[in-house]
Amino acid sequence: MKILTYDNKVISNPPNGIIPYDKNFTFQQPVTLFLEQFLEEPKTSKYDFVVTDNKDVEYFKCLKTSPSRIVVHDINDKILFNIQIRAFPLQISVHAGDDDKTTLAVCHSKASTVAEKCVFEFYNQVTEQTETVDMNCDKYYCSGGIFYGTEKEGAPMICRLREMMDANSFMTHLNKKFIIEIAAGVDNTLMIALAIYFAEMNYHSRKNRKNFSDLTR
Repeated sequence: MKILTYDNKVISNPPNGIIPYDKNFTFQQPVTLFLEQFLEEPKTSKYDFVVTDNKDVEYFKCLKTSPSRIVVHDINDKILFNIQIRAFPLQISVHAGDDDKTTLAVCHSKASTVAEKCVFEFYNQVTEQTETVDMNCDKYYCSGGIFYGTEKEGAPMICRLREMMDANSFMTHLNKKFIIEIAAGVDNTLMIALAIYFAEMNYHSRKNRKNFSDLTR
């Protein structure tokens, strides 16, 4: 069976701005960022994730405070938001600050036979309405697209997520790096939150494949 990917699909600007969190994290030009996930033991960073640009300038630093909770800091170590992930049943929520009093986005899983799909609901400060983005990924979370609406209805893809693969890509406990390509006019913070979830699911996919491989030897 052919695996669905989003590597060649065109990224498009949304018809209006998308700001669930802060306009200061929204840019007028497309942005390419890199998410590094630190998995090696002993760890090579005190953080679990770091987001940089193509010149290795840090933008965000992320710490796991529990297996299901990740806190995202800016370059000055100010807490911006936290992500809470539960696997069974799948529940993902993004909250401003260090608590869950202000919810920025919540996830609803979406049944599909061709891709891994989630719908994230958020309040858009630009339109002053509750809106959604669809996050569609291949079954191994190596490639994904985030759409402002529903992909099959022609919604623009506003962000692409890709694993930077090499000969060791399927090893479970090696550091991983992902490319985040974001359209102009899109709040980077929500895309970073979704990229972190994408990386976490990529890790669990590799872990499950390794466990299955061990059982079949």
